[in-house]
Amino acid sequence: MIGVPVVAYHGPDVETLVDRWTECDRPFTLRSWETVRSTAGADSRSVDCVVVESDAEADVSAWIDEIHEHVGSVPIIVVTVGQITDLESAVPDGVTSHFTVSPDVDRVELLSKLASLVEEHVTARDARSMLDSLLTNVPFSMYAKDRRGRHVAVSDVVPSMIGAPYIENPEGKRHHHPTDILGKTDFDLYSAALATESLADDQSVVETGEPIEQRIEESHAESGLGTKLMTTKFPWDGPDGSVVGSIGVTWDISKRKQYEHQLKRQNDRVRRLATMVSHDIRNPLSVAVGRLEVAQTTGDPDQFDAIGRALDRIDALVADIITVMRQGEPATDLDPVALGDIAHDVWENCAFEGAVLRVSTTVSVYADPGRLRLLLDHLFTNAVEHGRDGTDDITITVGELPDDGGFFVADDGVGIPTDKHEQVFQPGLSGSDTSTLGLPLVATIADAHNWTIRLTQSDDGGARFEFHGVRQFDA
Repeated sequence: MIGVPVVAYHGPDVETLVDRWTECDRPFTLRSWETVRSTAGADSRSVDCVVVESDAEADVSAWIDEIHEHVGSVPIIVVTVGQITDLESAVPDGVTSHFTVSPDVDRVELLSKLASLVEEHVTARDARSMLDSLLTNVPFSMYAKDRRGRHVAVSDVVPSMIGAPYIENPEGKRHHHPTDILGKTDFDLYSAALATESLADDQSVVETGEPIEQRIEESHAESGLGTKLMTTKFPWDGPDGSVVGSIGVTWDISKRKQYEHQLKRQNDRVRRLATMVSHDIRNPLSVAVGRLEVAQTTGDPDQFDAIGRALDRIDALVADIITVMRQGEPATDLDPVALGDIAHDVWENCAFEGAVLRVSTTVSVYADPGRLRLLLDHLFTNAVEHGRDGTDDITITVGELPDDGGFFVADDGVGIPTDKHEQVFQPGLSGSDTSTLGLPLVATIADAHNWTIRLTQSDDGGARFEFHGVRQFDA
């Protein structure tokens, strides 16, 4: 209960009753109904409960309507003086509690006896108000079900939890509003498989009294494919302590899972970069230190040329590290890009000799244009520089993956040995004196777009790089 309740009394000689009530400390504040009615418009919390005194012949229903009109839905206690011949007509809808008293009852004593009932009704009213506010405003799905699995309360988010602004059952019926869900079981709302699984969880909670905590699920709804959900269910205890149903809370954690995946990729990238630093920079650094010691001992000026080459190598590696870090940041500014057009542009700028580009797709994909251009540049360069056997021209093909939405870049060169498929994406493992950034940077750019890269053999025996999870643009 919030604060000291204010009770309005609707009956005869109310001012005298109010004066008598205020002579001593009382469990609630008493006001006349006329006073409350005159201030109700300015203060929506002007009264917490109304006590209506009437005789057996009074039209209580008209008073109930007047109370609701001025102060909304509040607990109403009707006290009838005298005997009632027709209980149904004497106690209309909207009355919370009803009592009959003798004409000579002391009103102050009566109100004192009603104090605990007033507190009970006001507490229940406040609890309902808080629950209504909670269900209206929580940004996740919250629901309560009885022992038979029927929804008795749901939050406003429930109908639109997994994509579309409604729940559509297998028969095609759509449920747009929370009130559309009340009284229905999961079998009325979802597929039989999902409803069976949910009912088993509900029954387990009700029968064992043990909660189901933070279960990770994936949406079964067609409109919400790929939606990651986390559900917790716990017992709903009734007034006597017995379990009367279950209460569940479901969060959409898709973004959180994406962030976790991005963080894992970023951590993997940092580890790869650490490998690059520890492996590739250590070698030229050792050369520079060793040559410097020789120069200091012998005074041989030729040693400085080797030191300069080693430092140039370190400088190039540092530039590579900076590039990888920048290109590996999540790609959020995506535009529709015509894959074939950008492939032709990159090819013309590279001006490769002894190589041919074939484009077998007209698809457009969502990508960061600059990073996609860099990805294709490194793939083309890798194929031309490492894919040829030294005699024949090489053909590079850019195409669309069937039934996936992704794309591939393949060549008809010598290919990459299977045991090297993972190694080629690791920075700094080539042992070359030149930059080892090409394919590792391709993997980094794919990660930044949340694409999955797969290296396999092309139909012509060369290398084929496939990119899955690519979102196509439908013009």
